[in-house]
Amino acid sequence: MRRRIAIGIGTLGLMTGGCDAAFYFPLKAPTTVASGARDIALRAGDGTRLHGWQFEPDGQPIGTVVQFHGNAGNVTTHFDGLRWVTEHGYRFITFDYRGYGQSEGIPTREGVRLDAIAALEYADGLPQADEPDLVLVGQSLGGAVLLGALGRWSKRSRLLAVVIEGSFDSYEGVASDIMMRHVFGFPIAGLARVLVTDDVLIGAGLDSLDGVPLYIVHGSHDGVVAPRFGERLYARASAPKSLWRVEGRHIDAFASETNRRRLMQKLALVRKRSRQTQRPPRHD
Repeated sequence: MRRRIAIGIGTLGLMTGGCDAAFYFPLKAPTTVASGARDIALRAGDGTRLHGWQFEPDGQPIGTVVQFHGNAGNVTTHFDGLRWVTEHGYRFITFDYRGYGQSEGIPTREGVRLDAIAALEYADGLPQADEPDLVLVGQSLGGAVLLGALGRWSKRSRLLAVVIEGSFDSYEGVASDIMMRHVFGFPIAGLARVLVTDDVLIGAGLDSLDGVPLYIVHGSHDGVVAPRFGERLYARASAPKSLWRVEGRHIDAFASETNRRRLMQKLALVRKRSRQTQRPPRHD
């Protein structure tokens, strides 16, 4: 079973270390490649070498899904949560931020943003199935990482949809909330506003979508990132947007066949509408 991310285990680090590094809990990976995957190599803008996996569907891909995973573990603990998209005709890419798995370096806010941009560039360089054909899925911390990267990435023509699951709109806010819920963190939860810097690029990423459908998904019983953070993301975003309040815990929405079918149906509808708007006018 896929491990759920544990941002909450960073509370002690936030209390004692007082830095953004407390958000990152990388696990170095074994060299074994998952069944059906092939290794891919990415390079961030600062030269850091990154590792990822690419899964192909049977037949010609109808699009590409890129996963931006959360703060703990590595691709080996996250890929299974989205690999099922290959059964619906999508290519699937997952990768590790610097310091995670087989990727070089040490994770930092700016560093993982560069890594996310490298993944976007890699996906943008793949053969195009249709236009648009890229689906970006950011889960937990990966949602904030993805939105921050989109705030600096100008290419939009291939974006079919963006999915943000179990994520947040403010590093300061989520750190304060976690500390409030920690028996030792409660008395000094306000210090999160001082100890943790926020990221204006999350809002810039939301603003940059400019007509790209956004699906914000949050479990009703999420004990790591409270559901109100998903609601705040939704409130800040522009249309077209949807807020899915689903039964479940932290980033386990797509363990449900019902939610999988729902997402695939939504993407099929977006693809159909996109083809219709791009269809040349008839000359009868």
